[in-house]
Amino acid sequence: CFFNDTAPTEIYYLSLHVVLPMSYIWHTRYPGGQKSMTAEELRKKNSLRILEKSVKGMLPKNRLGAAILKNLYLYEGTEHKHEAQ
Repeated sequence: CFFNDTAPTEIYYLSLHVVLPMSYIWHTRYPGGQKSMTAEELRKKNSLRILEKSVKGMLPKNRLGAAILKNLYLYEGTEHKHEAQ
């Protein structure tokens, strides 16, 4: 991802040739409940979820990581409800 120097939260480009071969796997906790979704399907369903999952994977796997993830706000486009300080 490339970021703007003046607004580090604004994303200009996401390298899809790296992301698209990925597959996301989860289990529903029912017998035979393993499900999977490719990155392309996830992008069509919710494009911000790919970034959310990638950031979550880089955080520690404990309460601190969960608290940090609560402070992550992702928006499509340039319009958002937060203003500069």
